[in-house]
Amino acid sequence: MMQKATKTLSRYVYNNKLIWSICNEEKLVYITFDDGPDPDVTPKVLEILDSFNVKATFFCLGSKIEKHPNIYNTILAKGHKIGNHGYFHKKGWFLSKKKFVENVEQNHYTNDSGLFRPAYGAIRPCHAAELSKHYKIIMWSLMSKDYSKKMNPDKCYKRLKDKVKPGDIIVFHDTADAKNNCLYSLSKILNYLKTEGYNYGVL
Repeated sequence: MMQKATKTLSRYVYNNKLIWSICNEEKLVYITFDDGPDPDVTPKVLEILDSFNVKATFFCLGSKIEKHPNIYNTILAKGHKIGNHGYFHKKGWFLSKKKFVENVEQNHYTNDSGLFRPAYGAIRPCHAAELSKHYKIIMWSLMSKDYSKKMNPDKCYKRLKDKVKPGDIIVFHDTADAKNNCLYSLSKILNYLKTEGYNYGVL
């Protein structure tokens, strides 16, 4: 109930500039990853996605693309979608519109992707108004919380299994901190979704 109220308020404040889920009559979900690419985790994520023949969207940080260009190029070569997650992982609440947009534009590798997701989901209405001129601003309806120290792989998977529904935009993190939770819950939820007759959309 709280989540529904928050999204309703968000639509009013942000003038529907944030995309939280995608309504569809089919059993489609959208798999996304934040904060990569990572030299250890991302290749393992790609292997899992390949094994289920799933295409996903990777919201990449420009600073990490510069460190790991080969992994970034592999994501593209495998046919996955790329989104802009900024150059550095900064909370938008504390940034002026100018600084916020500069951080996004500095990630020039993904500027033409057409997709943007704010770090931490932190974006002010003035940021959204400016960035929506060039990007679809993608939020989420189901967060894995794979990054949380309070989670373990089984809890992470159960959270996803209990909450998933058609149209969900699901977030994982291909980072070292989230590695165990991410890899386990990703494989398990993809297997569960397969048995339940779900398919996968690309943003």
